[in-house]
Amino acid sequence: KKRTLKEQSELLKYQGERLVVDLLEVLDNLELALAHSSAEYDKLKMGLEMVHKMFVERLGRWEIRGEPSVGTEFDPHRHAAISRVPGNSVKPGTIVGELKKPYFYKDKLIRVGEVVVAAEAEGAQPQG
Repeated sequence: KKRTLKEQSELLKYQGERLVVDLLEVLDNLELALAHSSAEYDKLKMGLEMVHKMFVERLGRWEIRGEPSVGTEFDPHRHAAISRVPGNSVKPGTIVGELKKPYFYKDKLIRVGEVVVAAEAEGAQPQG
């Protein structure tokens, strides 16, 4: 009986999860558009920035948050390594690029981040 109550409680707590995952795709596209807008499209960029800000605020109201990963250590529970690049100036295993942020709904990871991870620099000698 306790297990059933716990399962029902979990189901209610995360009932909107699929909708949230779909909305994150919209956010990804807005972020890509902002990253690739040029200076000659100032008004377009300003409008996209406003929509992006509003969308992020709305997600925050529902306890949905992204977690930036660049500069942090790769965590296989939160990240999927899409590629590895020589990490000449950073420790191997450090995230140096981010295609998609990991996202949380309340306290639950709902999407892993897609990241680029620093590998051993080419020609580096093992220490020790």
